Amino acid sequence: MLAAAATAAILLAARGAHAADPTFTFTSPDKASHDGWKASAQAGVNVSTGNAQAVSLSATGSVSHRSGDDRFSLDAFGAFARSRVDVAADTNGTPGIGPDEIHRVVQTTSRAWSLKGRYDRFVGARDSLYGAVLASGDEPAGKKLLAGAQVGVSRDVLRRGPSTVTLELGYDVAHQEYVATTPDLTVHSARFFAGYELTPAPVVGVKVSLELLTNLNAEPIASGRVGPFHDDRLVGRAELNLKLTDRGSLGVRVRGRYDSAPAPRPPPQGTSWQAGYVPLADRLDTVSELVFSFNFL
Repeated sequence: MLAAAATAAILLAARGAHAADPTFTFTSPDKASHDGWKASAQAGVNVSTGNAQAVSLSATGSVSHRSGDDRFSLDAFGAFARSRVDVAADTNGTPGIGPDEIHRVVQTTSRAWSLKGRYDRFVGARDSLYGAVLASGDEPAGKKLLAGAQVGVSRDVLRRGPSTVTLELGYDVAHQEYVATTPDLTVHSARFFAGYELTPAPVVGVKVSLELLTNLNAEPIASGRVGPFHDDRLVGRAELNLKLTDRGSLGVRVRGRYDSAPAPRPPPQGTSWQAGYVPLADRLDTVSELVFSFNFL
């Protein structure tokens, strides 16, 4: 019973080896009209022992301040996952696996982090101009550092009862440093964002969002060269939150990230790839989460 109760209060990663995902929680100008500070945090741990040994840790935090038509926000995210597996190789020529042919391999499957600061200048009740700076990384996914900036416009295109639809259009520039021996890359992209927020009851909230970045410049990549509009990065999120107290809520979240031109995959620790062999990271990463959130302010 204790384990079940603890599980309901932490974040469970369905797939640990995911790319860094800078957090962006969209909030319409009307709903963010109250001046002052807001802060919230989430944290989780998952530990398996015995035959299956694994540990994963995660944490997110958000701080924002609104004063009149100006809002500043800072979001942070971190995740770490490591597993131990037994690997067998028949190397002594005797049929079957002997005790000396079993080796334990420790792998770090996720070491993701991200920071994002954003400024919104609201113009009227439905529109805002925004600017943001961000940094992220996930070495197991091949990206040592991604640093960039964004500018654009945001508008609530639909408000009907408890529903809000927000659209954003902007420009994104990102400098990518890879873990593998691949030249660094700077990508200029167009940014499209759509978010849907529904509050059918005071204690229930639903949020769905989709963000697309598509490159404007040609890029040399490990597998060749891609032209404009052929390096697409798509991030989708869906959340269902149930308010438990004035400060605490329980939620279910699903996130997916797709990269049509993924980074080169780093070799396993202590090894190197053969000359001319550069495998790529998976294009699609997904994460399912059970989250307990606490609002400090």
